[in-house]
Amino acid sequence: MSESSLMIKSKEFALEVIRACRVLREAKCESALINQFFSSGTSIGANVREAFYAHGKADFAEKLHTALKECSETEYWLELLIESGYYNDKTILDRCVEVKRILIASINTAKGNSNMSKPIYVYHGSQYFFDVVRPQQARSANATESQNAIYAAETIDEVIPFALPIRWYPDDPTGKRVFSCKNGKTFIEYGSLDPNGVGYIYKLKADSFEKLDEWQWISKNEVIPDEVICIHVKDYLHTVTFSEKAKEIQKILFG
Repeated sequence: MSESSLMIKSKEFALEVIRACRVLREAKCESALINQFFSSGTSIGANVREAFYAHGKADFAEKLHTALKECSETEYWLELLIESGYYNDKTILDRCVEVKRILIASINTAKGNSNMSKPIYVYHGSQYFFDVVRPQQARSANATESQNAIYAAETIDEVIPFALPIRWYPDDPTGKRVFSCKNGKTFIEYGSLDPNGVGYIYKLKADSFEKLDEWQWISKNEVIPDEVICIHVKDYLHTVTFSEKAKEIQKILFG
């Protein structure tokens, strides 16, 4: 696909997202969902446009990589909107998947179908403090994301959502916690987040890590962190959105 064709495809998809958001507002869909969907869906084309005016091949590939992340996030929000019954036209999901495939092909071409070189350090986020970071069993419907391993990313921003102390409600064995995160943004569907809480980012040597997908690295060995960074929730609240139910829980717990 030519450069102009990719720009046209991603822009056409952004326009579809805008039209879909109008329908969703009329259907009284939760504003938090609409805002997340609108933000990621319109960002794809913007990053593609930036890519074709990038400074060199590395910058070009990085911009397309960002567009791919936004596209994957948009696919997730579309799945939620469709499966929840807020939106019934599944063709927009098909178009999102099409754009994602084009982006993956473009990135592979830009990088000569080779894997990115391993970074010196990767970052792991947790609401708990450790002297040694050990593999833990992840829970996901996706087999590749449910391994007994340490999950990490190449940038701090990508792991901040995992460092936020999102708690079960009620905070006991009967409690429930449902949240999702993409590209440094967090959506809390059910649970609580103490505005005065803290979390931890672990800077880990990447020697034992292997590439899992476009942004995640995993290690099945314990790792002693080179550095532990304490983050404060209040500094990252602007990256978090809450469902109406989660807002109610926040009000009950924190006023």
